[in-house]
Amino acid sequence: MLVDSEPKFLVAFERLLRRLRCQTLCAQRLSEALQYLSSAHIALVVVEPCLVDGDGLELVRIARRMRPPASAIVIKVSWNDPRVSLLDLQYHDMRPDRNVYNHLAALGMVERITNDAAVERAMTTPPQTTRARLRGECIRRLGLSGKDYRADWGLPEGVRGGAPTPTIIGETPCKLTMKTPNT
Repeated sequence: MLVDSEPKFLVAFERLLRRLRCQTLCAQRLSEALQYLSSAHIALVVVEPCLVDGDGLELVRIARRMRPPASAIVIKVSWNDPRVSLLDLQYHDMRPDRNVYNHLAALGMVERITNDAAVERAMTTPPQTTRARLRGECIRRLGLSGKDYRADWGLPEGVRGGAPTPTIIGETPCKLTMKTPNT
């Protein structure tokens, strides 16, 4: 059973456990979790200590008094936790031996949504409605290759609503507009 007040963590944990072929029950509140404990056999409780309506550690104490006792893992993670930021950086690390994605893929824990040929193609010809295409076009047109520059994405001055307009700031600032297939 997964018990966490943050829906994003519940979804992530549940997806991971289902890949490992574990049956899962999810609860965001202590009251839900207690109902599950009384109506189903629970072998493992993964719980956040501070729940909206109570103490997750109380749930651990109750689960351990059950017969047979349930194992428990207490997890305290916040989106503001520096370890979560580090995990995000490591996920995007380009070095294959340090990249979290590669480690998860090797364990069969990631679902691919594209193939290697499409990735190779996108490295030289990015999808035409992406920032990557626009950034590459600006670098090519302005001859910024090998130079320092910054790309900002915001609305044109004086415009409210609408799509963000990229601005490349370097020796020669420029603004480009990306046309989408529907316009």
